Amino acid sequence: MDLKMFEKWLSGLEPVYRAETDAEREEIYRLRYQVYVDELGKQVVGADHARRRIHDPQDDAPGTQLFYTGNPRNMTGTCRLEIWQPGQVPEERWRLFNMDAFPGMENLVTCECGRLMVTRSARGKLILAAIARALYEVVCAAGADFNFAYCSPGLVRSYRRLGYRPYACDLVAGEDGLRVPVVMVTSDLAFYKRVHSPLTPFVRDYFGNGKRPFPDLTPFRDVLNEDAVPFETDPSHVWREMQEDLLNGHAAISPFLAAIPHKSVKKLSEKGFVMDVPANRVITRENLMEREIFVALEGTFEVLVGGRRINIMHRGDVFGEVAFFHEDGRRTASIHSLTAGQLLVLRRKFIEELMEDDPAIAAQLLLNLSRVMARRLANMTQQHH
Repeated sequence: MDLKMFEKWLSGLEPVYRAETDAEREEIYRLRYQVYVDELGKQVVGADHARRRIHDPQDDAPGTQLFYTGNPRNMTGTCRLEIWQPGQVPEERWRLFNMDAFPGMENLVTCECGRLMVTRSARGKLILAAIARALYEVVCAAGADFNFAYCSPGLVRSYRRLGYRPYACDLVAGEDGLRVPVVMVTSDLAFYKRVHSPLTPFVRDYFGNGKRPFPDLTPFRDVLNEDAVPFETDPSHVWREMQEDLLNGHAAISPFLAAIPHKSVKKLSEKGFVMDVPANRVITRENLMEREIFVALEGTFEVLVGGRRINIMHRGDVFGEVAFFHEDGRRTASIHSLTAGQLLVLRRKFIEELMEDDPAIAAQLLLNLSRVMARRLANMTQQHH
């Protein structure tokens, strides 16, 4: 898509509104409950179940703005933007995002995008691109160079396409499992071009000749080094990890990849990503609605139902397959890391895309997952006899 066509496409994105009234803000709090609790089954600290709303202290902080798409009576998406002047980042957020790793951050205007969500009926309609575009303009107008956020592992690719990038810091332990800190560098035109971000045409509206000079990002080279992050999305690197841990002499270890030619397995590296996991972390939680499948590349993991251990997973084992097949994507077990390890993460959408591109391989993968489920069901039945 050339630049003119890209800009025409951007002009057709849905408008984004700033919440100006108490009524609009209340609808946003109710939308959060609808998406997080009703649709995704998340555990949200402070959720008001009686009034079916999610309101955070940050919503009332100075410098906080709430945005939404749709209309006040039928919102389709929302997010919160907190803008901090130099030296005003709350200590808890400073630690959460490991801002010490960014030299001189205490002297910069910075911000966080939080509670970013889209309703189920509006997903796939470029709502995220519209919100990202609106936020970018507000962030740049405020003079901020960095916009922090965090997301579930399954959404890293989506955030990356918007212009966010994982960086060298620890994963965040949330109520529902691990979360990945990401940052958007407002002036990083080269990165936006590389990931085909919808923000690319806007960078020169704020940086360059007659505008703000492009800042020197050299001091942040180490923290932004993609080889140092605990999350790998580059297809060539994902393929390398899969070869080293699953294929070179270990092809029989993973039942998920049985009877799949190497050239077809390589296609998976273009859809999946690799995540380094610390020991003693919740990977995902029972009753959460997610569609990711996990394949253990390294480490040991336990499967818990109702707090009781029912299985141990090692290299090559696959888990998350029940939620993958379940209509609403509900997890039937919690996964906990017993040791540090590494996971290959694949979203349900990749199988759907593979059905169109290579139906035979997609059918084999589905057959493999069915065999995994059948084997586990048989083992559970034997244990109860």
